[in-house]
Amino acid sequence: MRAGLLTLHLEARLGSGHPDGDGAPGADVPAFAEPGEPTQIPGPLIRVPAGTEVALTVRNAVPNAVLTVHGLHARPLTTPAADTLQIASGVSRPVRFRLDAPGTYYYWGTTMGREFRGRTREDAQLSGAIIVDEPGQRPRDRILVIGVWEDTMGGVVLARERERELMVVNGRSWPHTERLSYTVGDTVRWRVLNVSADVHPMHLHGFYYHVVARGDGTGDTSYSEARRDLIVTQRMIPGQTMQMTWIPERAGNWLFHCHIPRHFAPRGPLGLGAPAGRVAFRGGTRQRITRWTK
Repeated sequence: MRAGLLTLHLEARLGSGHPDGDGAPGADVPAFAEPGEPTQIPGPLIRVPAGTEVALTVRNAVPNAVLTVHGLHARPLTTPAADTLQIASGVSRPVRFRLDAPGTYYYWGTTMGREFRGRTREDAQLSGAIIVDEPGQRPRDRILVIGVWEDTMGGVVLARERERELMVVNGRSWPHTERLSYTVGDTVRWRVLNVSADVHPMHLHGFYYHVVARGDGTGDTSYSEARRDLIVTQRMIPGQTMQMTWIPERAGNWLFHCHIPRHFAPRGPLGLGAPAGRVAFRGGTRQRITRWTK
C-alpha cells in the first residue's frame, strides 16, 4: 500500500484442503493464494480504507482449466460488465479498480463455468473477503466466511440424494472451527459472509444481536440505530453478507450456528456419508464461543 494504491498479486492453484483438521483426510481443491504462500480457504483477505485504488494481478495456475473470477471490481459497481475476469491456465491478467464504498464484499472464482448458485464440489472453495473500512477507522471485528462443498448431478440435487455435504466456516468444519473468547460486557462485532450456494439461517445461541448492515457482494446497506433489527436468527441467502454486533451478558459456552439441522448433522470425512454403524463428527456451519470471564 503506497499513497492510496494497493498493489496485490493473487493466484489460483490446487492445494491440499483439510477442513476436518490437519490430521484428518484431505483433498486437492482449487484455492486462492499469494505467490509463494500456501493456498487459503477462504482466500487472502483484501482490507483497505475507502478511497483506495487496487492494482491486482491474478494468475491461473490450475491445470487445464479456465478460471473465471467475479467480484474484483469497483464499489460502488460502475458497470456490470466489469464483474467478470476470464483467465486461461498458466496466464496472468491485471485488473484495476477503486474501492470507495465502505462495506463487506467478496470475490469468487470457478473453474467449472458455474453461476454463483451452482457452486458445488471442490470448485466452491474459491472465495475471499473484501472489507472496505471508513477512512481513518479500522474497527476490531471478526470475519466469518461460510462455504460449502456438496455434490450435484448435472443440476440441483435433493439434499437426501447427496453423497457429500460439507459446510465450513473459514475453511473448517464443525467441531474443528475456531473458538472465540470474549469478556462479559464486551461489544462484539462480526462480519458474516455466505459465499455458499445454500441458505443458512444463522442463529446466536443464548443472545440477541443487532444487524448493523446487509449486502450482496456488490453493494452494502448500513442501518441507523433506530432501524437495526434485534434478533437471534438471520436468514442468509446465497451471496448475502451482514455486519452484526452483540454483547455477552453472562459467562458460559455458546454456539453461533446454522439453524438447519442437516448442515451440522453427523457426516464422515470430507462430508461423505457416515458408514453404517459408525459415529461421525459433526461437519457444519457452527462456531463455538468459549472462555468468557467477568
